[in-house]
Amino acid sequence: MTDQRDVKILIGKRTYYIYTRLDDDALASVTSIVNDVMSEVDSGKGHEKALMMTCMNLAYHLSNVEQKLSSILDKVEEDNMKSL
Repeated sequence: MTDQRDVKILIGKRTYYIYTRLDDDALASVTSIVNDVMSEVDSGKGHEKALMMTCMNLAYHLSNVEQKLSSILDKVEEDNMKSL
């Protein structure tokens, strides 16, 4: 991570100025993820609702990943116990 700085990002069709420590590559990656998920949301209801639905979709995806990783970790721990 780099020092904190002010940056301009584009989310959907709007520009936001944020203060971040993310380097350019990490910021571009995160912004791309948000925009990809936002493109899946019906933006006909307005930008603020689209942002809220994007947050809900990201939280849902994160929860699924967390469950899958937990399941994988449980299986690895179980396999390790069997090999002892």
